Amino acid sequence: MRTALIVDDSRFFRALIADILGQCKGLVVIGAVATAQDAVQFCDRHTPDLITMDVELPGANGFHALRAILGRYDPRIVMVSAFTGRGTRRAIEALALGAAEVVEKPGKSCGLNGFARRLGAVAQALSVVDTGRPEAGGTVPSVAMKRDQVVAIAGSTGAIDPLTRILSALPNIFPPIVVIQHLPPGFSVRLAEHLADITAKDVTLAGDETRLRGNRIHLLPSERIAHIAGGRIKLGPQATNAAPRAADAVFASLPGADTAVVLSGMGRDGANGLAGKGDVRVLIQCPTSCAVDAMPRATQIARPDAISQTVTQIGDALSGLSKPLPI
Repeated sequence: MRTALIVDDSRFFRALIADILGQCKGLVVIGAVATAQDAVQFCDRHTPDLITMDVELPGANGFHALRAILGRYDPRIVMVSAFTGRGTRRAIEALALGAAEVVEKPGKSCGLNGFARRLGAVAQALSVVDTGRPEAGGTVPSVAMKRDQVVAIAGSTGAIDPLTRILSALPNIFPPIVVIQHLPPGFSVRLAEHLADITAKDVTLAGDETRLRGNRIHLLPSERIAHIAGGRIKLGPQATNAAPRAADAVFASLPGADTAVVLSGMGRDGANGLAGKGDVRVLIQCPTSCAVDAMPRATQIARPDAISQTVTQIGDALSGLSKPLPI
């Protein structure tokens, strides 16, 4: 049985969230507090598996508690706030700091029923994840990459923090990188800005016919299905359900001898695209270090030769692939 803590200064929302979490199988609410300080102290005593965290709290805010708790423990934290709506800087900041997911409180863009469905689905997915210690990762041999070879990185829930760490570890010279990150509509521009600020790398939101360039990170827009052909990114039309198959499309189009990386996320996106691509090197974030392990585990089944690594090891592996020439 997984345990949950609710952090919110509103008595109404503490009760509402408790009711929503109470309907999740295998999850029991063991506490509800109103301040960041109380949240940290509660974790010192009880170490819950899942925490819902408001942003605006009396005294220190939810980001303070997020940093403090993740600095000591490894719960899955969901930021639940009116300030973490789609495309906002605070939502991206929360995910980059290690929040597993963000859920916007009911308001103009989301009613109570939609909020309950969204939070319930997120909490249910996060409550079944193994929070044990990461298994030891395999070794990725150093391979000299050529101008036309690509690294494609895919992730969903819980992937922005590891993605940021991996990209930050890259040296000044690296092969073209394509990032497929499942996001709600409106988040992609903010994420590109955030990654550029934090990693000090050249990060661009890809458009149709964008040419792949070395020393550049190409973030795909979350509303489009894309594939790679002729050294360029080809974007399909707008699609409201693009996320569950976005990585499959990109991975399936990799020409071979490229590298695919699968990070934390719900669903099995990427697994089908890699199943028949035996010439593509595959790295996965070790499942027990993921906020949600479904995507890496599905990839392990589709590609038994996938190398399971910690986030640090993946960063080191990509840094050591080669010293490719800029395109």
